[in-house]
Amino acid sequence: MNKTNDYFPQNDLTSNKRNQAAKLAVIGEVITALGVVISTLSTVLEFETSQENNEINEMKAQINYLTSELNKLKGSCCWEDHNRGVR
Repeated sequence: MNKTNDYFPQNDLTSNKRNQAAKLAVIGEVITALGVVISTLSTVLEFETSQENNEINEMKAQINYLTSELNKLKGSCCWEDHNRGVR
């Protein structure tokens, strides 16, 4: 064994600092990964909201179309005969 290391506790200090730096690096990576997860969840929620809005707009357009078709039928003779029970 090398006896000179016993007289220089600086090696332990340097090793301890390296360990602390490594731990901080790991903690930093965990925080970064957590940030990525939060960002991804935000993007997914935004996409789902956008999809829901598109579906609602499509349903509104279908309702408007069906309403206009119903109004056309109301004005025709067939609708009036149907309401009177005549086929």
